[in-house]
Amino acid sequence: MSSDRILLTGGTGFIGRRLLAKLLNGGSEVYLLARSGSTEKARKIIEGMGETKGRAAVVSGDVMRRGLFDDSSVASEMAEKITKVIHLAAVYDISMPRALGMAINYGGTENVLNFCEKAQGLERLAYAGTVAVSGRHPGIFREDDLDIGQQFRNAYDETKFLAEKLVRSRMGNIPTVIYRPTIVIGDS
Repeated sequence: MSSDRILLTGGTGFIGRRLLAKLLNGGSEVYLLARSGSTEKARKIIEGMGETKGRAAVVSGDVMRRGLFDDSSVASEMAEKITKVIHLAAVYDISMPRALGMAINYGGTENVLNFCEKAQGLERLAYAGTVAVSGRHPGIFREDDLDIGQQFRNAYDETKFLAEKLVRSRMGNIPTVIYRPTIVIGDS
């Protein structure tokens, strides 16, 4: 049985729902961050997982909110108990306005990082980036590459690039792993 206490952002999305099931099956305790208008949806997702033995809870908040949580006492409680953060929340739309991407993909990531720095027992942040940070770079783009003068196709690629740059700038304070998936189409 896992002793991980995980804060999961983006847990109601395509990847998040599947990851939530795997985390709960592995014995983790998961706190699913959900916007106030989505808390009921998040609760139904958890209920659909079957018996979780009280290891899953919805916490009301938003990655675009400074402090993440709607209630400051919940923020303090989470900072004391969370051992891992998995940050999946983002706008995955290549046609989105840049301002929206900056607010959610960049600003939301900054708010998650600020929370991580306050979490006393944090062992790791898992950040969901994207291979799109390579932009229009011709040729090989390695996992250690990031800012190598590439141009971007759209606001999604650019704002995820800027967010990953921000994550990397804080890795000295926050133990972090960055994932860069390509296109996700199903469970396989």
